[in-house]
Formats: sequence, structure tokens, C-alpha cells
Amino acid sequence: MKKNKLLIAFAFAACSGAVMADDKIDYSLSVKSWQNNINVSNTSTNVTTQSANSPIVTLTAKKGDYFVSTNLMLQSAYSYRTAYMLRKDVDLTLGYRYKNNLSFVVGQSYMTVKDGTQSNWVDKYSGYFLGVSGFEMLSDKVYATASYRYMPSLKNSGTGTDKYRDTKGYSAEVGLGYTLNNTTQLTAGYRFQQIKNYNTTQSRSESNTVKGIIAGVNVNF
Repeated sequence: MKKNKLLIAFAFAACSGAVMADDKIDYSLSVKSWQNNINVSNTSTNVTTQSANSPIVTLTAKKGDYFVSTNLMLQSAYSYRTAYMLRKDVDLTLGYRYKNNLSFVVGQSYMTVKDGTQSNWVDKYSGYFLGVSGFEMLSDKVYATASYRYMPSLKNSGTGTDKYRDTKGYSAEVGLGYTLNNTTQLTAGYRFQQIKNYNTTQSRSESNTVKGIIAGVNVNF
């Protein structure tokens, strides 16, 4: 039990959800499927897209209590009536395992959104984030996880005509994991992301929310 706690802690803290076999294994690969939709709301509009599947690939490397992680959400297509939207994300993370079941992370996030409803404009967001993650063993095989990341300031650029300020966001995820063996684990949970800003061109506050069920498999090597 004690060994498994140590392994789950540093891997989940890297935002991959992976569980390492022992301290000699340096890498893990996580592949997940996020069934989600996007809600766009402002003072005049409240639109929720149809559900889309977003593949997410995460590679984590660890040494001692420190780890680095690269997280890629492949381009995902969303539709609403005759409109469509494309989105992809990339995260780079550095982390430190403070305790066996608690870790802190810092990193850089990049997001690209293309909206086909307005002459195919593209919005790009980038900014740093701070986060915390932890876990709790429920049995020898099952564990619960939770994580939170806050993005206090995001830069916005793109080909759209609207301009924004005060852009910020956060994301949270809760879930369960099941250890099949020392090299393979299954995970499932719920992920929520939100970005808020003020549209200076339209003189209104806006919110973009992405949420849905996420599940995947982690392999250690």
C-alpha cells in the first residue's frame, strides 16, 4: 500500500493521471478521451455546442520529487447548427511532490480556437498557470484524484476583429483510478475548464466553458 501511494502521487501531480511502478521508472504515457462540449455566453448569447471527442496525450518524466510533463489535446471539432469550431491545446508543466499525496505545479498553456461562423477567425491564448493536485487511496487497487489549475492572466491574439482584456481562467478535474498491474492503470473522471474576459470591441463580458467526462489508460515504461 505505501509503495502504491508514492507512485500515484508523483504521477498524478504531473497532470497525466499515470501511476508509476517504482522510483526507477522515469517515464509514463497517458492517452485519454474527453467527451465534452463548449458553452459560449455573453450578454446577448448563450450557446452550447454538440458534444465532441477530444483525444489527449500526455508524456511525463520524473526524477526524485521533480517532474516535467507535456500535455497535448489534439484538434477537436465542435458544431452548433450550421456553425463549427475547432480547438486544440498544449500544456508544458513543471512540478514538485511536496508530500506523498500532494503536489504543486507551474506551467505554460497554449490554446487555439478557430470559429467558422465569423469568416474563419482564429483566436490564440497563452499564459502561465499554477496548480495543485492530490489523491486518496480507497483500496489497494482504487484511488480518488483531484486537481486544480488557475491561469491569472492570458494573452490573446488572432485574426478576429474583436479585442479583449482581463482574460483569465481555471480548470478542475476529479476522478477515480484503478491499478491493473505495475505498468497499466485505468482512469475516469470529470473535467471542467473555463476562460473569462471582457470584449472591449463589443463592450461586454464573455465566458467560454468546456466540460465533460474523461477516461483513459496510463502505461509506465
